[in-house]
Amino acid sequence: MAKKERIVTCTAEGCGRTFNINGKYKAIRACCVMSITMEKEKIAKEKNKSEDKFIKIHITNTDPDSDGPGGESVWAIERGLGRAEIANLPFFSDVGYKDLVRYKRINGVNEYVETIVAKTISVGITWEPTNKSNKEKTLREWKKIGKYLKSKDLHYESAMAGMFVIAFPVEVTRKQILEVTESSPIILSPCSDRFFL
Repeated sequence: MAKKERIVTCTAEGCGRTFNINGKYKAIRACCVMSITMEKEKIAKEKNKSEDKFIKIHITNTDPDSDGPGGESVWAIERGLGRAEIANLPFFSDVGYKDLVRYKRINGVNEYVETIVAKTISVGITWEPTNKSNKEKTLREWKKIGKYLKSKDLHYESAMAGMFVIAFPVEVTRKQILEVTESSPIILSPCSDRFFL
């Protein structure tokens, strides 16, 4: 049985060639390989997402000295028996990416109860784009940061312009965080006592 056709168009400027990624192709350009690879990764992610049940979990901020929000909602993958694995990076709470947590449904909301297994801590990071008015250059710098963090096998998510959060393993030391930020091709600075050890 033949695989279903899935057409992808190369997004490189001036190319625009199209391919059936489930077929065979010859004389392919490097830019087209990138577009095909990105499409295949997208398909794999869609397949994985369709197998997992995603839910929202609300985490109430219980720190009376905090000047942050009263809480935040995060995506999680349901793991059964009132347990879930955090699937994105919380910005304002002590819960980490990939943590296994317990939650309870209260008034129609999945409310965080406790962390069963902590996997990561969130560290807030700032960076100053070289030229804020040049959006293309800023985007290139952001992609360079992303490539660097992926090479270190670190998950990260943008919080706002010039600020993002990195998920470090719970065993990380202050020295290790500084080694990562200081050896980045773009200058990175840990930004908050709340996140920084």
